Parts: sequence; structure tokens; C-alpha cells
Amino acid sequence: MPAIETRVTTAKEIAPDQARQIVVAPPALAGARPNFWGLLPTQDMPDANVHNGPSRSPVFVPNFANSDENLSDSQTTSTALIASIQSRTAPPSVGYVPRVTANSGTFTAASALGYYTTVGKLVWVFFQVTITTAGTGANPVVTLPLPTRFSAVLVGCEEALNGIAVTVQLGWFTNQDSVMRNADNTNPAVDGAVIRVSGVYETI
Repeated sequence: MPAIETRVTTAKEIAPDQARQIVVAPPALAGARPNFWGLLPTQDMPDANVHNGPSRSPVFVPNFANSDENLSDSQTTSTALIASIQSRTAPPSVGYVPRVTANSGTFTAASALGYYTTVGKLVWVFFQVTITTAGTGANPVVTLPLPTRFSAVLVGCEEALNGIAVTVQLGWFTNQDSVMRNADNTNPAVDGAVIRVSGVYETI
């Protein structure tokens, strides 16, 4: 990422015991006016996490009367950075077929479909589980496209019958499966249920 430099050419001097913090924020969007706020800590401030050295040397605080002129280079850099980000192509989605089993009992008829996208070790995943006939099965266990590093939780809902919110705990039996429960910890797997889940997790 290119560095965003802020150049200020005018300043006024104040004593350290009067100093507070001024933070210069680069423009968030092209053409936006810069914002200036906050504190400039010194060693004389007990809650400061940085200071201006062992002496009580003066602290120079910029005079931002001409801030638009002084920050023109920063705005140009921000514009170029935004254009670079917008020109990038998102990684393609990859389809996968999750395996669906029951945490207890056995499903008579159940199926699933899904897709995922990876950026580094982050996995954006979507899957849909359809319980045609639940039989004795309860709380679907669904395989993940890639193993999870942590016991994370995804969220979803049942969309065909009742709209109940569903939680999906990753890493249930192994690091590549997940188990579904309703938000109230009841069983979401009933005849005709269609459960859709999406979220992001970190892979190994």
C-alpha cells in the first residue's frame, strides 16, 4: 500500500503542559476534506503512551489555516489508492457439495449445496441444507470446504417453514465439520426445512 504523507508548513508553539493531542487523518475518500482531532501526548501527561523525550522541549502544533493546500499531495495519493482498490477483481467462488449427517439419529432424506471464496486464510462460505424427510435425525452436521482453525460460529436461518435463526458451531467432531442448532438450542431439522448459512472463518 503506498504511504500517505501529510505535509504541514506552518506551526505555532505551545508549552508541553498545555499540549494535547492532534491527530491528522488522511482523507477517507477522494475530494473529502481532511479531519484533525485528538491529543498530542507529552511525557507530562500521565495517561500518554508516547512523549517528546526527556526534556521539556516545546511541542509544535500545526496551524491548519491552509490545510487544503498542504494536504493536496495526500488527497492525490488517496485518489490513486482508491482507484487501485476498485480495479481489483474479487477471487472467484468455488462450489462444493457438503456432506450432511445427523448429530443424533439418522436423516431419511437430506441434501446440501454450497460455495466458498478464499482470501489468504480467510474463508467466506455459504451452504444450504434441505431436510426432505428428517426421520430420526436431529441437528445436522455439515462438512466445511476447508478446515477451521478455531471453533468459530456461523449464523443462518430456516427459510421455508418458520424463519427461525440458526447457529452453526464449527469444529464439532473434526476441524472440517459443523453442527446446526436453532438459536434456542432446539433441533432445526424437521421435514421440509431449508436452512441457509453464511459467514467467514479462518482456515489452517
